[in-house]
Amino acid sequence: MWYNPVPILNLRGDCNLNGILNLNKPKGITAHDAVAKVRRLAGTKRVGHAGTLDPAATGVLPICIGAATRVVEYLSDADKAYRASIALGLATPSYDLETPPSVIVENGELARRSALTITELEVLLQTFVGPQMQTPPMYSALHVGGQRLYELARAGKEVERAARSITIYSLKLLSFAPLMIGDTAYPTLEVDIECSKGTYIRSLAVDIGARLRAPAVLAALTRTRSGPFRLEDAHTLEALAEAAQEGQLADLLYPTDYALTDLPRVELSLDDERRIRMGQTIPADSAAAEGTLARAYSTDGLFVAILRLQAQRWQPDKVFNPDLAPSPISGEG
Repeated sequence: MWYNPVPILNLRGDCNLNGILNLNKPKGITAHDAVAKVRRLAGTKRVGHAGTLDPAATGVLPICIGAATRVVEYLSDADKAYRASIALGLATPSYDLETPPSVIVENGELARRSALTITELEVLLQTFVGPQMQTPPMYSALHVGGQRLYELARAGKEVERAARSITIYSLKLLSFAPLMIGDTAYPTLEVDIECSKGTYIRSLAVDIGARLRAPAVLAALTRTRSGPFRLEDAHTLEALAEAAQEGQLADLLYPTDYALTDLPRVELSLDDERRIRMGQTIPADSAAAEGTLARAYSTDGLFVAILRLQAQRWQPDKVFNPDLAPSPISGEG
């Protein structure tokens, strides 16, 4: 279950921001570009993003500032949700519309694909739900032999990529209608997807096309959720710039531990807190599996640490300095 507290004011002022911004990334910029813009607005270099988005994609991009950069790795591991448009009848090297088409089918074939029924498509999409192995596209930021795959792809090279384990939790068809790409109308599926980290929606689009025996591309993509951060609560860069100009950027920050709301909560006694802050372990009153992560809070509601269960003891994974106010989510169940 996800929680949605009201973003809190960072009482330290904009000169020392700590927290997470829920950015609605626009089309045409990289996640790195977005981070650079937020660095200028926040006046700090300590900024990072959690879970990259392709330049052509839009939607939720959590931006961590200050001490919150220490939870980037946990937030990047969170499940994601997307709305995607998958066009049938053409293929590109990048699996999207960022490179010129390499395959375009004839009008007769397009007509045949347009004749697919909603029921047929819904049945087919359900075959993609569940754990599976997925091969990343050549146009991706993964490293192979010390080079990013997209650098090799732009040089005209293709290398073998190891398939990776992913999970599609749900895949829902919203519509099946023509989409104009250039001067041609291509039959296009609009779908909502919930998936695990590391899922390439471009690869999923191509795989869906292959199952339909048709070339396919990802025509549009919006991330609607990343962990607990949702599109309906996201802010544009323009809104962030306006808030920064008015000295109110801190008002839009979520607390650092908001990124961890899917983890179990551990309440620390005064002695437990002292031990954790010293890097020591404490007994765990938990039947959770080895390696389970948890978020720990002090007796007065301050977020203290991320803990890891080892041999039935909680050991500190990361410890955080005391904040000026209790976390607004520390008391939820």
